[in-house]
Amino acid sequence: MNYSQYEKAGDFLKTITVLRTVRVLRVFKLMKHYSAFKILAYTIKVSTKELLLMVVYLMTGVLIFASIIHYAEESNFPSIPIGFWWALVTMTTVGYGDKHPKQLVGYLVGSVCVMSGVLVIAFTVPIVVNNFSLYYTHAKTRRKLPKESAQDSRRNKSLKKNGGGRMSLSKAEVREMEG
Repeated sequence: MNYSQYEKAGDFLKTITVLRTVRVLRVFKLMKHYSAFKILAYTIKVSTKELLLMVVYLMTGVLIFASIIHYAEESNFPSIPIGFWWALVTMTTVGYGDKHPKQLVGYLVGSVCVMSGVLVIAFTVPIVVNNFSLYYTHAKTRRKLPKESAQDSRRNKSLKKNGGGRMSLSKAEVREMEG
């Protein structure tokens, strides 16, 4: 066998490995049968605005703190993109430790960076959790209720039109949650 045949065999083995890895994605096919997963997916869909707002605030903070740390510690952070990595890891509280400030000014910038990252995430996550709790409770009570009659359906529609003093989901939203 010459070198090109070994190379072709290696490419074939890489393809087989990728195909075997893709089989793991079948788990998502099974997830459509679980109502909690449907509720989670629906919650993420409904909370898209809040999640995007969190990403915008996070990226704005990353840009600001990357620039500040670059100018505060130019020897340790020679470019702003390196500061991007540090600020992203710091604001999300992952903290790999591969890049870190070494001077007092850098420590102060890092402290403010961590606190602002925690606040950005802490202000956004409860909204998503509240949405999940709302839809999960609604789905749970909906499963326990008997099927409603046509008369009950008309009454609920009139209550919905008049406000009815309670929050209700549209039928399309309920069908989407229930699958």
